[in-house]
Amino acid sequence: MFLKSNKIYFYIILLFSFSCKKEPLIEKYKDVSLKDKKVYILYRETDSKMGKFIQPYNINGSKFSHVGVGFFYVKKFKVFHVLPNSTSLKNCLLEQSVKEFYNPINDEIKSGEILIVKNMNNNDFVKIQNKIISMKNKNIVFDNNFYTIKDNMYYCSEFVCEILNSTKKFNFIITKKKLSGLDSIYLKRDTLKYIPVDIFLNRSPFELIKKWEN
Repeated sequence: MFLKSNKIYFYIILLFSFSCKKEPLIEKYKDVSLKDKKVYILYRETDSKMGKFIQPYNINGSKFSHVGVGFFYVKKFKVFHVLPNSTSLKNCLLEQSVKEFYNPINDEIKSGEILIVKNMNNNDFVKIQNKIISMKNKNIVFDNNFYTIKDNMYYCSEFVCEILNSTKKFNFIITKKKLSGLDSIYLKRDTLKYIPVDIFLNRSPFELIKKWEN
């Protein structure tokens, strides 16, 4: 009788767990229509340690900790973004589907947004594609110090700006912020010059087309 009651209790817990499971983030933007020859900015907020480190450096009050650029590439929509790897010998430039971008292996996604870049013409689109091709031929290394000026070292927002700047249509201003405490010790300086993750929010020509929370 004891074993039977325990078995029933186990099944109740199991059923409750499935019923309370959060809807996968990918299900929340299936209604987004991503078009060919258009360029998109894709944001995500995660619960990672790196994410919590980055959030205070945003300038638009967002909690986003990572950003990528996306468009149709070889007939499939791809998101291009850079993330740190455990070894610098591995290319940090990732080429992923939207589903892969919003379902990372090690982090839980808490929210996301997709913006469309409104002022892109066909010539701009070709320039961006060519820039991606040239980047793919490099060994891209993640810039953990947010400082390096080498042409193969980037952090996520810097990488996206580099891709967009190939069109000669943008003027992204560097942000300066005084450092203190552990941040100053880790980065080994008292002032940080950087491109914030949420630099593309609340400004033209970036237009919000979808936002959600998990």
